[in-house]
Amino acid sequence: MTTAGLDLAIRFGPRPASSMSSRHLLDTRVLTVAFPSYLARHGRPATPDDLTRQPCPRR
Repeated sequence: MTTAGLDLAIRFGPRPASSMSSRHLLDTRVLTVAFPSYLARHGRPATPDDLTRQPCPRR
């Protein structure tokens, strides 16, 4: 991070093994949602891997 000129990062998930200091800010949960009409057209994903076959915006 310091080579990129950053002095603050916010990350989700477990704390990595690192020499950087960290502080717990908040608890979160991940919620994945879809419109019923989308699920009717494309089907309901059963596993996270199924999401790779769903149409989605790309950068």
